[in-house]
Amino acid sequence: MAEALAIVGLVSSIVQFVDFGSKIVDRLNEFHSSLDDVPKCFRDLKTELPLLSETLKQTKAQAEDNCFSKFTQEAILGVVKGCQSQVELLDDLLEKTLPKPGDSSWRRGKKALLSVTQEKKVQQITTTLGNYIRTLTYHQATSSSTGTHRTPL
Repeated sequence: MAEALAIVGLVSSIVQFVDFGSKIVDRLNEFHSSLDDVPKCFRDLKTELPLLSETLKQTKAQAEDNCFSKFTQEAILGVVKGCQSQVELLDDLLEKTLPKPGDSSWRRGKKALLSVTQEKKVQQITTTLGNYIRTLTYHQATSSSTGTHRTPL
């Protein structure tokens, strides 16, 4: 019973992250189309978030197939929640820096400058997300190479 609850918690967290991550990628695409000179850190996130979402979708399928122990599910859940908190921080920054449709060219320029001042914060988010991605990658690589995925019951 407890293992089933862990699976549900992990799966729902992944679904929530994937939905929110898609929203962020859409906002980053909007940001890229509205400004000519976009800080590199935003470009990097636009590239990395879709792959992270895809990887988590695979992890979700593995969890639904009962391939992980309860301990592993809880550990992965912690990583997913960590990713979610970083993406929420990114969303807050984008809200402050993303020009809105109809903004004047002056306001767009002002927000472009603001985005540059936020680059250090975005870099910190990117670094933290990168650490979570490495953890997930390491887990996937070691569990598949050692055959430690549990077989469904």
